[in-house]
Amino acid sequence: MRGEHAVIDRGVATTFMGFVLLNGVALLVSIPMPCRLEAYRAALIPLHAPVLFYVYALACGVLGARLGTLSAMRGERSFAVSRLVARIALANVASLPLLLYARALVPGRETGLVLCIMYGGVVALLWAVAGRWMGSGHGHRRPAVQWALKYGLLALYMFLPLLVVPIASPLGAAPRLLSEPTVGSALLAFLVPLGGLAVMTPLLWARMRGGRHV
Repeated sequence: MRGEHAVIDRGVATTFMGFVLLNGVALLVSIPMPCRLEAYRAALIPLHAPVLFYVYALACGVLGARLGTLSAMRGERSFAVSRLVARIALANVASLPLLLYARALVPGRETGLVLCIMYGGVVALLWAVAGRWMGSGHGHRRPAVQWALKYGLLALYMFLPLLVVPIASPLGAAPRLLSEPTVGSALLAFLVPLGGLAVMTPLLWARMRGGRHV
């Protein structure tokens, strides 16, 4: 597919590959070795796959920021957000075999797994919209400054809340959602990225108001 309305091209496909590869490495690290399995059984410690879900939460933010940057570099206007949603959905579909395999590592937590995937998609969309918005101001900042600002803010979003309100960070929300939390804590986890989207989407629309669709 070519032109402004292309959903997948070489740049997007490369971003997908990086996302899947990062999650694949995290899954390998999450699989307990036989010696660890015996230790867990002896200590009666339940098995978990925390590394994968921490990495997945972080990778979703990076995925969104990268896709938003690509959209800005191409000057996409018509249905820009719709294409970002489609790309994020396709990236998660590409990672679905890994996430389904991870289900065997966290038996009985299917609801939590679904919540984690949904949450990751919302986080990715938030940073895709934010990346698209920041990239639209290319006339005011150098690319290196834009890159530092975007990923610096992403790092603050990922790590700073861990010191105060862990569930406000994807790195704190992902393990909480995996453990099938209460309705209140699940809503609180989703509130932060959804609130960010509620702010950033109108800002992006205003910046791209010269286009016909967002």
